Amino acid sequence: KSALANSLHNIGRIIAAEKGKLKHAVVSSQPCETKDISSLKIASNPNVYVLDTPGVLPPDISDFETGSKLALIGTLRDSLAGKKQLAQLFLSILDSGREYKQWENLSTSGSGRLSVDFREEYSGSSEIETRRKRQYPSDHTQDFIVQDVRRVLYESISSTCVNLRCRKEVLRLIELQLAALRKPFRIPLELGEEDACIRVSEKLLNLYRIGRLGHFTLDSIPNPKDIDLHDTS
Repeated sequence: KSALANSLHNIGRIIAAEKGKLKHAVVSSQPCETKDISSLKIASNPNVYVLDTPGVLPPDISDFETGSKLALIGTLRDSLAGKKQLAQLFLSILDSGREYKQWENLSTSGSGRLSVDFREEYSGSSEIETRRKRQYPSDHTQDFIVQDVRRVLYESISSTCVNLRCRKEVLRLIELQLAALRKPFRIPLELGEEDACIRVSEKLLNLYRIGRLGHFTLDSIPNPKDIDLHDTS
């Protein structure tokens, strides 16, 4: 709605004899971004205005699981569930699926290349690392950083035997993963543990939302073999 109002205002200002002041309504992919009523002029002679008003409210979701999934994909604000909690939700989905197996070729275990062990620190340096330092480590969407993140996630899952039915074991693996991701995300060492975890969670959620960590179905899909095609109820 706000985006449409901005477009009409821009077009009206282009064709208007008197340009006037350019205004912009706040645009967001999340609901309840518009807090006040604002008028945008879209035509002259006669003057025509559109009003941008609060129109969409956050949905009332009583089911925490559904709300968390909506927040995970960015439909609701992260603060409604918590960034760390959303990152934990994503990692639980990743750990229990098969998407990570496509990153097997990134694993450097047992080779002479730089290896990222999720229990240990990076060691040594190389020409590759030197070249990477000339890039922009603050931009976590760069290919070499995304590759490092995928490698850490793959090795953390494949090198452990976790009973996915045991919530305690899954949570322990997720905590290890969040700690291990500080290195590929280039999180400053001087940050406190809680702040570093939030920073990792923010970057991890962003990579998931822009599709750099694969595509996932968050809801359970029934097996076609279990569906009775003759059931008309």
